[in-house]
Amino acid sequence: MEYWDEKRLEYKYQMTQVFEQQLEDIQEIVSDFYIANATIHFDKHSPHIHIVGVPIKENFKTVLSRKVGKTTIFTKESLEVIQDKMRERCIDEFNIAYGMDSKLKEKQKGKNRDITSYERKLFNERIKGLKQEISSLQNEVSVLEDNKESINKQIFNLNKDKEDIVDEIDKKRKINDKIILKTKNQLLNENQKLTKQNEDLKHENYQLKYKNEKLEQQKNYLLYYIKKFLD
Repeated sequence: MEYWDEKRLEYKYQMTQVFEQQLEDIQEIVSDFYIANATIHFDKHSPHIHIVGVPIKENFKTVLSRKVGKTTIFTKESLEVIQDKMRERCIDEFNIAYGMDSKLKEKQKGKNRDITSYERKLFNERIKGLKQEISSLQNEVSVLEDNKESINKQIFNLNKDKEDIVDEIDKKRKINDKIILKTKNQLLNENQKLTKQNEDLKHENYQLKYKNEKLEQQKNYLLYYIKKFLD
């Protein structure tokens, strides 16, 4: 597969004509194999084709003259022959499409074999277990989605409460600022009044002191004449 590592997608698309020719080849080599669907994939490591088909065996002397003939058409021996022929044609068609003279690596020993009923049973049990796990996970996801929705609602409500609290704090701060400003102005007015009263008292005190001195002078003056008169 390293061959395709650095190849661009446009280069890989040229495999389309190779795959189309291979479909004709396999129908020629295995005439009893009826292709139902063939899909080319370019999204994996290397270009490849998936073929879905049915091997049909004909001329049965029963109610059904045609039956699925997997075990008679695809035997171990026939699969080796089919693989060898397809390999030879594939490399030839590849070289034609890309203008090359490539050679295939030596074929490795095949691993084709039928699945036993016991293996099929284990496989089905495994599939059943996986379906149950998927169902359980889907339920958990559903619960998590419900919890997520509930949490989102709580977050929304908390954010709304937060906004309300911030608005209330802002309102109270503005009111407090007004009260403080009013109190400050009142204190300034009171201070001015007290200052004026203090000045007035100082002035009155000065006048009283002056009058007192005057009276003291008059008293001393009278005492002096009284004493002089008596003497």
